[in-house]
Amino acid sequence: MALPPAPAHALYDRMYVRGEVLAEAQAAMKLDDEALDRALTELRRLGLLKVQHTGEDVPVSPEVGLADLVGRLQHDLHAHQVRLANLTRDVETLAQTYLPVRRRPESVEVEILDSLEKVDRHFEELGASAADEVLTMLSWRASMPRTTEEVAHGVKAMVDLTSRGVATRTIFVQRFELLPRHQAFLDRLVEANIPIRLLRSVPVQMAIYDRHTAVLPLDPERTAAGAVAVRGELLVRSLVAVFEHCWLHGHAPRAEPDDKIRDRLTAQHLELLRMQAAGAKDDAIGRALGVSSRTVSRLVSEVHEVLGSTSRFQAGVTAARLGLLD
Repeated sequence: MALPPAPAHALYDRMYVRGEVLAEAQAAMKLDDEALDRALTELRRLGLLKVQHTGEDVPVSPEVGLADLVGRLQHDLHAHQVRLANLTRDVETLAQTYLPVRRRPESVEVEILDSLEKVDRHFEELGASAADEVLTMLSWRASMPRTTEEVAHGVKAMVDLTSRGVATRTIFVQRFELLPRHQAFLDRLVEANIPIRLLRSVPVQMAIYDRHTAVLPLDPERTAAGAVAVRGELLVRSLVAVFEHCWLHGHAPRAEPDDKIRDRLTAQHLELLRMQAAGAKDDAIGRALGVSSRTVSRLVSEVHEVLGSTSRFQAGVTAARLGLLD
């Protein structure tokens, strides 16, 4: 979930954590009506405020807001996928109807790669022959490198492309940023200055070479089933448009902090973070940890200092991104 501007942070913190009503929070923050409207609009967009039948804004937990936001994004993603399917069908119809009439038909070739060995070999051949550009988009089902050797091989292949003057861009599903076992791969690509974007949901896994050849999975839910290679600029052009749309809406990976961050957080800090993420209030946290409310406040301040956060909401989002809530 994208972090809202600072006034929205503080407003949510006062209403959800401290239990203040809207008027109290506005007065305490000295917000004019225009600034208040902007903060409320941002929190509603993120699903952190729900409008009751009385017209009153009521804060909800980050988990509820995230679930609502994900639901809306999934709905939008489904709509994009339907439009993509319709566009592909229309393009195929146009190609079959008009290109033969013009007597300059574009050659469209389809090759089925029914094993991972064939897929890997095909990728090696396409990478070796690429001249201008390679675009890749990897979903959660992608076969990501896991061993040190595989990481080194994957990074070397992309660095070799760029050293030959081939422009490369890669989109990963955002979940990879949260998994330590895949973070090394992303870190190495960032160090090599390979352009990367992260996206909440990837509509289709694919690789596009020189805007002429595309490789897609036969079964998006089972990458081991193999892939299909499509050659022909007319058909591949729509897939390039999908990639560019996803690239525009993705974000660059955030730099992962030094390992000392985890070392500076005690088991007590981590338990506090987990309880806050679950929606527990200070009194309940204090009872669970067996400490006073003053100690809970001190622990919260220490967590903010370590994570560089300014509110409990931001601390929870940062902790989730770093895998501290697992």
